[in-house]
Amino acid sequence: MSYKSYLKLTTVIFTTVLMSYPVAAQDLTSGVAVSVPVSTEIFNKEDIFGKILSYDSGTFAVATSEYDPSMYGVVVRNPVISLQDTSLDESLLVVSQGTAYVTASNTNGNIYEGDFITSSSNSGIAQLATRSGTILGVALEDLVYDNS
Repeated sequence: MSYKSYLKLTTVIFTTVLMSYPVAAQDLTSGVAVSVPVSTEIFNKEDIFGKILSYDSGTFAVATSEYDPSMYGVVVRNPVISLQDTSLDESLLVVSQGTAYVTASNTNGNIYEGDFITSSSNSGIAQLATRSGTILGVALEDLVYDNS
């Protein structure tokens, strides 16, 4: 199994995903990112950017199940627009509608333009959706891993 960091994504749980290699100039997102409170454990993770967060019972957490119906959005680093709650000590900016980078894997196979993307059982990682269920977006670019 391979992982690809920071694939470009347009989210709104049921929207569009654009996947590309990260370049410093492309590190911005479109859409509005909002700050959400997270646990110290999540806040201190170095690789949290590009991960999928879920919201359940008043708590934001990294998505850990396939087709998670509680998917909220993707953690972003440099949004174009953000609404931050400065009263929160530990918060992350999350885009739930707009373009952002998401981390994805080939767990369910290679991803091609137009394929549906969803959460996986790998913590915060997106994957190809191969059955009915909640999706995160639609691929706008191929994500193909060469097995050679």
